[in-house]
Amino acid sequence: MTSTMILKRPIWSNRFTTPTIEDLLAAVTPSFVQGMNDMRGHLLETRRVTESLAWQGVSWGWTLSYVWGKSSNRPWAHLIPDPERPRLCLPLDLKTLDQIPMRKLSKQVRESIVHAPEVDRIRWAEWNLGSISFERDFVPLCRAVLETRKA
Repeated sequence: MTSTMILKRPIWSNRFTTPTIEDLLAAVTPSFVQGMNDMRGHLLETRRVTESLAWQGVSWGWTLSYVWGKSSNRPWAHLIPDPERPRLCLPLDLKTLDQIPMRKLSKQVRESIVHAPEVDRIRWAEWNLGSISFERDFVPLCRAVLETRKA
């Protein structure tokens, strides 16, 4: 007689069970939790930005997506709560890139944008949360992207 072992999938990658945001954050490696909370706070501090939880496929799993304004259906930011490697992704279309003052951004951010994969004229710039300086690298980029959305 053979026994069958059923493996339980991690909560962030189980497409068939919708987690809560608290469940996802509880699964993140403790050293990244503060960074995740800081990033969420910054993404939500601008008025009219809303946070939603959505399944984004096998590579991202359950992801926190951020939309500015009610008329937009395309998120301007994604926070990927991978327990071992939480990431931030900013999908930047070419129109937005033309309006961002690239020289004011850190070299690490500029290089990430330039070398990001491009699909359908959108650059999918992605950063590991442990590799970016929140105040120096992310805040100026986030403000610049939102300014282009407001225009």
